[in-house]
Amino acid sequence: MTPSLYRYRDDLTVPELVGLEAELLTMFRQRSVPHYPPAAATQWDYYFVMQHFGVPTRLLDWSENALIALYFAVLDAEHHRGENAFFAESAAVWVLDPELWNDHALADLGGGRRILSTTEDIVDPYRPGSPMPMRHLPLALYGAHTNPRIVAQRGSFVIFGGVRDSMESHYEDRRFPDGALLKIELSTFALGSARDSIDALGMTESMIYPDLEGLARELTRRFGLRR
Repeated sequence: MTPSLYRYRDDLTVPELVGLEAELLTMFRQRSVPHYPPAAATQWDYYFVMQHFGVPTRLLDWSENALIALYFAVLDAEHHRGENAFFAESAAVWVLDPELWNDHALADLGGGRRILSTTEDIVDPYRPGSPMPMRHLPLALYGAHTNPRIVAQRGSFVIFGGVRDSMESHYEDRRFPDGALLKIELSTFALGSARDSIDALGMTESMIYPDLEGLARELTRRFGLRR
């Protein structure tokens, strides 16, 4: 599990990628005003909104709702929508204990089993555009629920630091405690019934994306059409 920015161009260094991210955020703030008025929005607020609308960042999305996590796992594995949906490969749901993760990641600073807030000093070096050197390990933090999508998806985040290694690599290499990160694999045989279950429980596109795009996705799938 690696954020989208760190999956971009292996030939770029982390400082170059972080610089690119800062440029993206500046342009996003300038050009998103008609759709996301500034009001009292902070740089972090823009950063979370930017991530949720698909601009590459150092953020990795998580959900506090297990059914929403299952929805995304099934959606990523599904090869066709509608009555003839099929699954050619397995999927996975990753489970993070954010307090246990942060406690180990910050052990050299005394640890602390808590999910971080963007107002805490320890997070300042991770802020886009910050001149301060970042720590290596990703940290789990809450993001402001400033957008309907973040609210609907019960969104929370992990922000990556100064290295591009995946979370599972950090977990193994830094000897995180058992249970800090778990992987639940879903076979192709289980995914069909999982799709039926999340549909029956109302985990559909128009709930996950509470806007016209979500409604359009749901109708397209239900009628077996392709986008």
